[in-house]
Amino acid sequence: MYSAVFSDTGYRALSSLEFEAAALTEEVDQLRVRREALEKRADLLNSKSLDLDLVDERIRAILGYSRDGDVVITSTELDRALRLKAKKSN
Repeated sequence: MYSAVFSDTGYRALSSLEFEAAALTEEVDQLRVRREALEKRADLLNSKSLDLDLVDERIRAILGYSRDGDVVITSTELDRALRLKAKKSN
């Protein structure tokens, strides 16, 4: 009876393995969700479904580029303008 509970192949070992399997199953589920999200993102980069205007906009936003004729408002200027507008409203 002792070995059925406490040995390397007993109930305690089985319980430990079940706990480990549950933790690994949860990790696999999280990785599956992440993989699916990455697959969706990769599909958006497919040249057949690529919105070139959206790509251009994202590139310029991330790299800080602008085109001739673009009006660039820094976050500092925007915050200042919003504060002034809020003061005028009160």
